[in-house]
Amino acid sequence: MLADRIALMFDGVLHQFDEPNVFYRRPASARIAKFFGGLNFLKGTKRGEQVETCLGMINTGPQPIADGPVILTIRPENLRLGEEGENQVRSVIRSRVYCGTHARYKVESDGCHFELITDASSMQCFQEGDMVPIRFPHESIWLVSPEE
Repeated sequence: MLADRIALMFDGVLHQFDEPNVFYRRPASARIAKFFGGLNFLKGTKRGEQVETCLGMINTGPQPIADGPVILTIRPENLRLGEEGENQVRSVIRSRVYCGTHARYKVESDGCHFELITDASSMQCFQEGDMVPIRFPHESIWLVSPEE
């Protein structure tokens, strides 16, 4: 709300200079993603347009990062709870908090933990312990280098 462009510095070094929405959708590093509220990170190995992870192969579409070790990141509001399709994993709901306009879920899949936010007007009512599909839309996935 306060700026058209943001300069983000850590330890006196400029790490990213961009429009605010880019920090949310395409952060330059995992550290920047965390700073802007990113919660979901998954280590993997990029091979073309896919990343091999502990959850299996995840299709990411084209990404401007070389093949090899990466960190897959996706914002909580972009994960799709209860949806089946490409990049679907079975997960168990560990907690659910209703927040009026939305609900926050913590889920676990094969030892990996994720947070999701769903719109209350369209959400199904899932409860703790429910096993549900979660979909990682490839257009919402962003890959960053593991060095950051």
